[in-house]
Amino acid sequence: TLVQGKTGTPHYKIKEPELRPSSEWICTADAHEALVSRQDFDLVQRIRQLDTRHAPGEETVYLFSGLLICGCCGGPMSRKINRAGGREYVYYYCPTGKKHGCERPVMVKESSLVGCVTETVKGYIANVSSLEALLKSTDAASINRALTEEYRSHLAENERKLAQITRYRANLYESLTEGIITKSEYASLKELYARQEETVQESIRLLHEKLDAVRENRDERNRWIRQFTEFAGLETLDRRAVVQMIRNITVLGKNEIRISFVYEDEYRRALNLLDQARSADRKAG
Repeated sequence: TLVQGKTGTPHYKIKEPELRPSSEWICTADAHEALVSRQDFDLVQRIRQLDTRHAPGEETVYLFSGLLICGCCGGPMSRKINRAGGREYVYYYCPTGKKHGCERPVMVKESSLVGCVTETVKGYIANVSSLEALLKSTDAASINRALTEEYRSHLAENERKLAQITRYRANLYESLTEGIITKSEYASLKELYARQEETVQESIRLLHEKLDAVRENRDERNRWIRQFTEFAGLETLDRRAVVQMIRNITVLGKNEIRISFVYEDEYRRALNLLDQARSADRKAG
């Protein structure tokens, strides 16, 4: 995603640039040709950010390493091994503790956590598979109409931005001749508006491409589903499955967790798209 306009001056007389709110940034998704798939790229970035630990003397990473969050203080949880009677008991706990501000630190057995996460993941995979089946059974034309409406709305917004930038550029010379701005300010603003205009035009081009893909049934908006359905039939969790499907796991209590899955936004968007398609069908009927 190409992001421009993060800084700027609120007024032409103010020379010192300042950070602008993200709502004013100009963002262009897929501005460059991809070398790897979006799914692979996102996965690698997430793995790089994880605080991982290797098992002593091993090259493997613990199953939940870097993924567990304390539901009380929000800090990372640590793995601990207790040995008693010739047996090992593995736990995850909040190292912050009450002494350092965690009011309700939780300690949970690894075996219990594995069982709970496994069942939750299996349920989510089933939900994604059901969603995929519903999308396939829904009239493709209805979904395409809903997508077309969404992309046209984005196009209208970008075209509004483009018209605004063009208007600003057109007024620049008049401001120069009237002495409102200097020649250097004129050149600087002209270059800025040219860059903004180019970025918005690129966004418009990409939206037209997406519209064409929808019209020609080339849209691959549901590619993310494969990241879950490839684990259909999963019975035992491994590190690969965990990092590909889970963003983080918040431990709220000994028997309560909250899992944040990857592509949750895409999941909700697919549900919303399905609702839009069905609603359009009901109105048409």
